[in-house]
Amino acid sequence: MRIFFAAIFLITFINANSLENFQAFFIQTVTSQEGDAVNYEGEVFFSKNRALWHYKSPNEKLIYINQESVTIIEPLLEQAVISEHNEMDKIQSLLQEWIESGQKNIEYDGITYQVVFKNKLPVSIEYKDALENKVTIKLSNIQTDNPIKHSIFIPNIPQEYDIVRY
Repeated sequence: MRIFFAAIFLITFINANSLENFQAFFIQTVTSQEGDAVNYEGEVFFSKNRALWHYKSPNEKLIYINQESVTIIEPLLEQAVISEHNEMDKIQSLLQEWIESGQKNIEYDGITYQVVFKNKLPVSIEYKDALENKVTIKLSNIQTDNPIKHSIFIPNIPQEYDIVRY
């Protein structure tokens, strides 16, 4: 779940820079070794220790991240996957040191992430996944410190959805 790492990076960045909130549009491009590419588009919302990745295209998917869990809601499948985690503090500590050192690349769990900044804000994150696909997440229309309702970070799982826990 590399989006989890990217989200924790952005949460840590927000905290390190004393920002209240961060939101942006994103385009995530996954390019195979053969050069075939798939684009995903949506919006991201971050606040202190909370995140929402809202994929809108080609299929809707919502990924909620907080201190205790990651919840993925997939309307097309009528399914929600909830996984407990306890790595946020460890990753945030590592990222805090990395942000303070001003490095552009960081390695975590065998993956090297490259982050590009513009005007002191992250505008892209790039890495190769376990299948050697190149993944690029480009952020645009970045807004910081605009109010974001707390309720946006609370998963709303329809009653008829299957729930998978692990």
